[in-house]
Amino acid sequence: MEIQHHASATELASALAAWWSAPRSDPFTFDLAVVPSAGFQRWLSQQLATADGNDGICAGVEFSSPGRLWHRVAPDDDPWRPARLSWLIQQVALAETCPPGLERLRAHLDASRETYSVAARIARQFSGYATHAPAMLAAWAAGSDVDLLGRPLDDSAWQAVLWRELATTTGTDPLQQRRDVLDVLRAEAVPGLPQRIAVVAPPRLDAAMMEFYEALGTHHQVRLLLLTAAPTRVIAPTPEGRRSQLRRTHGHPLNQTLGGLADENASFAPPSPLPAPDYPDTLLGWLAADLFADRPPQQRTMRADDRSIQVHLSHGPARQVEVLRDVLADLYAADPTLEPRHVAVLTPDVDAYAPLLDAAFTPQPGVLGHPAQQFRLRLADRTVAQANRLVGLLLELLRLPDSRLEAATVLELCALAPVADRFGFTADARERLAELVAASGVRWGLNAAHRADYDLNLPQNTWQAGLQRMLLGVTMSEQDMIAVGTVLPLDDTESSDVERIGALTELIGRLSRWMADIASPATMSQWVQRCRDGLAALTRLNPTDEWQAAELNAGLNRLADAAGPGLVGRHAALTAIEAAFTGTPARGAFGNGATIVAGLNSLRSVPHRVVVLLGWDADRYPRPPHRHGDDLLGIDPPIGSGSAALSDRQALLDAIHAAQQTLVIVGRGRSEATNESVPPATPIAEFLDALDATACDAAGNRASRVVVYQHPLQPFAPEYFTAEARLPSVDPVAYRAAQAWTVTFGEPAPARDRFRLEPLPPLDLSQGVTLDELTDFFKHPARALLKTRAGISTGEDPELGDEIPIELDHLTRWQIGNRVLRRLSDGADPDLVERAEWLRGQVPPFELGRQVMGGILSEARRTVAKAPGLGEATQHDVHLSLAVPGVGEVPLTGRITTHDRTVWQVEFSSLQPRQKIQTWLRLLTLAAGEPGSWDARVIGKGRQVRYAAPPSSIAADLLGRYVAIYSLGMQHPLPALPRLNAEWAGLRLTGGDPDDPRREKAMRRLWDFESDAAWSKFFGFPDVLTMPCGDFRIPGAAPAETRLLGALATAIWTPLLGAEVAP
Repeated sequence: MEIQHHASATELASALAAWWSAPRSDPFTFDLAVVPSAGFQRWLSQQLATADGNDGICAGVEFSSPGRLWHRVAPDDDPWRPARLSWLIQQVALAETCPPGLERLRAHLDASRETYSVAARIARQFSGYATHAPAMLAAWAAGSDVDLLGRPLDDSAWQAVLWRELATTTGTDPLQQRRDVLDVLRAEAVPGLPQRIAVVAPPRLDAAMMEFYEALGTHHQVRLLLLTAAPTRVIAPTPEGRRSQLRRTHGHPLNQTLGGLADENASFAPPSPLPAPDYPDTLLGWLAADLFADRPPQQRTMRADDRSIQVHLSHGPARQVEVLRDVLADLYAADPTLEPRHVAVLTPDVDAYAPLLDAAFTPQPGVLGHPAQQFRLRLADRTVAQANRLVGLLLELLRLPDSRLEAATVLELCALAPVADRFGFTADARERLAELVAASGVRWGLNAAHRADYDLNLPQNTWQAGLQRMLLGVTMSEQDMIAVGTVLPLDDTESSDVERIGALTELIGRLSRWMADIASPATMSQWVQRCRDGLAALTRLNPTDEWQAAELNAGLNRLADAAGPGLVGRHAALTAIEAAFTGTPARGAFGNGATIVAGLNSLRSVPHRVVVLLGWDADRYPRPPHRHGDDLLGIDPPIGSGSAALSDRQALLDAIHAAQQTLVIVGRGRSEATNESVPPATPIAEFLDALDATACDAAGNRASRVVVYQHPLQPFAPEYFTAEARLPSVDPVAYRAAQAWTVTFGEPAPARDRFRLEPLPPLDLSQGVTLDELTDFFKHPARALLKTRAGISTGEDPELGDEIPIELDHLTRWQIGNRVLRRLSDGADPDLVERAEWLRGQVPPFELGRQVMGGILSEARRTVAKAPGLGEATQHDVHLSLAVPGVGEVPLTGRITTHDRTVWQVEFSSLQPRQKIQTWLRLLTLAAGEPGSWDARVIGKGRQVRYAAPPSSIAADLLGRYVAIYSLGMQHPLPALPRLNAEWAGLRLTGGDPDDPRREKAMRRLWDFESDAAWSKFFGFPDVLTMPCGDFRIPGAAPAETRLLGALATAIWTPLLGAEVAP
């Protein structure tokens, strides 16, 4: 075996190309490159393809990883591989008769929901012992239960007992197996293995690995091509090989704090002197040169245009991605020769940044967005579970029994593409299904039997009950309250819903069978078949996605081959399948000409002109040291054993050397919540300290002050768009926002969480207005304005809840009460009305529901008693042409229902001003369209009011004023709150004074009761009481009213209050 040290990956690739350029003895044989990652493999293959003027083809080269190379020469049926050993551990530990000494492990496994994760962890620990602590395992084999330092195991003695049991069960032990493999390698060449083997840039060396390569080099040409970025460092070997005993020379502070992993590698392969690379005369070049020479930093003076190192501090991950867009745009603008493939983005948390990067760099159709949305950027380091949506769906299905099968959960399942394609759930169908599911009262649970697991025997609000309502609603109406058994038809079911309801019923049936199938333990082979059958029943793939099924089946087959014949429960099967696919990397996107976003290892040491470190923040970098309490290697780790903290620190050092032209750091400098300063991660802080020791600018400012830029909280900050901007923004949307901010900066700021709505152009009323539009406006003018003109809904979209109703909120109680009131008013049997409400699923169960329904029925009966028999209803279709002040002629159309020349409105709730204004407008419309003697009555909770209709001409004149206010309110927010306005007008009519300080508390209560999200976006109390009329001209307002609320109150409510007569 030959060891070569190289200062850079480029020199390493050149040396490898030179070695392999020599002719092979057999032209049909291959050379083998053992590479550390898929990203390095892709880069190396491109270097070999273009070396010495080649035509861009890399042929005759085979690539492998160190682990795959060992498995290639070791026996295929090795039971000590962690994938196999985890199943064997469960078999031994869970045997019918527990072996002596394993009682503690057995008790732990018996108390666990699933045993696979524990067994897999133990298997990985045993594999680490075989690699890094063979002397300890030899002592265990001899019956001595000691740890790495030779001390008794005490609480961990079960590990030695288990290891000996496994050795007895398998008939071998990993130490003997390893010796046998190495003996074979020393005795003869491995058939089928290339003669020339290059181990390229291994990130970590250990004693076992070096022994393996030395044995392999007996009959093969093996070269270790190592990257050595500080060849002058001297690392003294330690007699016992412990990390704590490693003695390291003191040179450059970053080599000391970040280079622990490189120093450990040097203890196994001491470097030889190397010529220094030709570093550029920049801050980055100076830092790299000092690191290579391992000398304390030497103070230099930076050039004013030196941007080789940039540190951009902003806020949270979303803001960091926005900064990244501007950074890349600036780099491309400054250097026309820079291409996306020249840039690498490294982040310690690909999963957290992936959706943010997708959103920020994906073009939006029809929108002129950030230029970075046209940049080529690809995500790497995704697992099979993330890249293959069929795998993700299988994991969700296996987790389904852990849920209660809530309505929202099933509807989310319907939205997944394979399920939607299988059952024909289009976007419109899913939207309609959500409405039907909510209307049918589905909350959670398949049926009453499914709920029995939760000690609840209640069939209402289950999927079975809801589907029965939907299916029955296809053929019957709820109107007559006819029930079939305990099923009430779902009203408003359309003919177009039949196919959707049928598909949903089929889905629920198949999910029910799936959950029954996976409820019992089975062998892993049987679990694989269950998974295939379940996916076949629930999904359909497009031809372009068939690869997902092939990849899934291949992974399941490997898992079944590794598992034993023992029975496995669902949770253990889920954990095993999840581990198999989340631990397997998906096909990489390296080397395709795009900027690659990867983790810390895939592109480690791969040179790029620009290296961007994204999100290297203290909460995610470096990973803290983690040791499980049972892991004996963690007590005093051997040199070469895995360490996430060492690896992460080394990644920063490797990134410095990999950046050929520019190193960019984008991280958090301030809290996104409070905007307070946040300290950087410790390695980044050490990096900045090293920059300060390396250089300063001509004015004597430290390098960190020059290279660090603290970004503002918002991307539309005006400083981004000035000539003095250190990083000018090219975002057109942010530019327009900055312009708007600059224009309004000198104006008084609106109150927090308040809208500032510019006057809107007048509504086009040439086509008329409907009576429903008019009544909806006066019930809530602010909401109507936002919804109709601005397209904004301030109320939250109703979410599909999963709670069985226990205590009704006010809205639900009113809905039930109003339904009951309507039924009773129509003469329905009270018993049938009550039964229908029980079957609908909105009433709380058991005694709670009986109390609620008793109260609702009593209130409804009292209200009905106030209204005499209404007799036959008459429909009046009215078409008017109104003279509207300030607008002109406006058509008004509407339909009014009367009973014996009276407009009735019977409400379950208490009498409210919005109900009065609604009825008043209908009465005016009827009086203006059909002259005669009309009146209106409004009844609510034992109270009623009656209004006499004015003459036809007056009614038309009043309607014109109301339409004028409607037109004005659709341009500007008007404080026409019904309760507050009605109280104000009532005080004026009775001689009261709204400004009386004694009335302020009452006014406040009315405001608090009525001010919702829409009103509070425009107005606040008590300012709403004192707003001047200004330029507003309110038709019909009292001339003495100078305040806007008073003018609206008198214009809207004085005619109504004046028309009130005795009932």
